[in-house]
Amino acid sequence: MFLLILALSWAIVFYGSFVEPKILTVHTQDISLSTSPTQSLRVVLIGDIHAGPYRGEAWVRTVVEKTMAEQPDLILLVGDFIYDDPSQTVILGPLGDLSAPLGVYAVLGNHDYEGWQPEIITQTLEALHIEVLENESVSIGITGITLVGISDLWFAADLSKALEGIEEEDNVILLSHNPDVVLDEESRLADLVLSGHTHGGQIRLPWIGSIPPIPDELGRAYDRGFYLYEGLPLFVTAGVGETGPRARLWNPPEISLLTISY
Repeated sequence: MFLLILALSWAIVFYGSFVEPKILTVHTQDISLSTSPTQSLRVVLIGDIHAGPYRGEAWVRTVVEKTMAEQPDLILLVGDFIYDDPSQTVILGPLGDLSAPLGVYAVLGNHDYEGWQPEIITQTLEALHIEVLENESVSIGITGITLVGISDLWFAADLSKALEGIEEEDNVILLSHNPDVVLDEESRLADLVLSGHTHGGQIRLPWIGSIPPIPDELGRAYDRGFYLYEGLPLFVTAGVGETGPRARLWNPPEISLLTISY
């Protein structure tokens, strides 16, 4: 019995460390922002690449290829592009092949600031034709959607500045790396919040959920997927990379394909 338990434990560790982290999935989610929608968008949401010791250029290229295969109208990236050093931006080159009719937009995450040189990440992304939103908003083509992006909550976020000029009747999608932005009453001007940061806990167990602590105030109750937080729609992607242990269990890396009706 002891040997069986030992073998099973080894198999789980091996699978979580070397197999599941390589299984890139597509999480599909329908989100309606209106009781009588007349339009819809196919949006790919990508979070937490964490280019560095665990995730190299080949993985970034795989993420890009799978994204482009979905033929999205709009591509959104919600931060944590690097692991812990601005020099890791050289790994992000394949992101330059991302394209969508309505554009490719990004916000930065806490790991992008922890290198103390977030402007390097911003410059890298913009050189790859990805527009970085830093406490600002932009109108998305003729869709009637306003995209608002804030800098990371732990470092440079200014939600008030980002929402300047936004009216109640506007259709607003708010990008925030950290989903804790919904704890700010001002976020209620948004019709949908899109976030990452949690990695879905990375390691999960069936019926139990995430095992490690979630690094935000919302915690395990809002760690992966679609929620209504006090009536505000919130989607949290589990992301495509890892930090801490090089492991994922019952929680494979994902790009999120959202069909947003409004």
